Amino acid sequence: MEETLRRQLAATVGAGGVGADNVVRPGSVTQLREVLASCLAASITVAPAGSAQASGADVVVDAGRLDAVRLDPTALLLHAGGAASWTAIREAAAARRFAVSGLPSVRSDTAGQSVALGEISHRTLVGIDLLTPRGELISAGGRTLKDVVGYDLPGLALGGGDRLGAILAVTLRLEPAVARTPAELGPGPWRGDAGIDVAAAFAG
Repeated sequence: MEETLRRQLAATVGAGGVGADNVVRPGSVTQLREVLASCLAASITVAPAGSAQASGADVVVDAGRLDAVRLDPTALLLHAGGAASWTAIREAAAARRFAVSGLPSVRSDTAGQSVALGEISHRTLVGIDLLTPRGELISAGGRTLKDVVGYDLPGLALGGGDRLGAILAVTLRLEPAVARTPAELGPGPWRGDAGIDVAAAFAG
């Protein structure tokens, strides 16, 4: 990575967010968008950490700092980074007298892991942000199930592991804590054969 680009990325994510090994650790999806724009302008290839493409990419994105939790009480939604812990998510919801709708007991520590392993239901997961293996940021989902038009990316991501990309953030449905609905189990790990090229599907 050229020094000019390194300084530019450090200005976006902070000096500690750019490693000597060209790994960039954004603190928000907004920062990641700026990182991707800078890399695109410099014709630099980007890939998520842990992907098959990471070894050949000029810049590798580590989503480990994406752990912020934000509530939208009016819309009954909770937005969480993929690295956000379920403890933090439950506490943030409870502090406003809410709970995540239909959330079952999960084995994974973070929201992103649970989505990748299919531990939560489609009704709980409203939206998703992911970084494809090609280094493209894709966001999908709506406020209600009826808002989702075209490809159901959140549904594809549930249980899909990393076949679609790195899960950066999720949007979860909330409900009043005093009116909890029964927990719904997720679909579990995906066991299909062929992968889906999400970036190609959303292109154009």
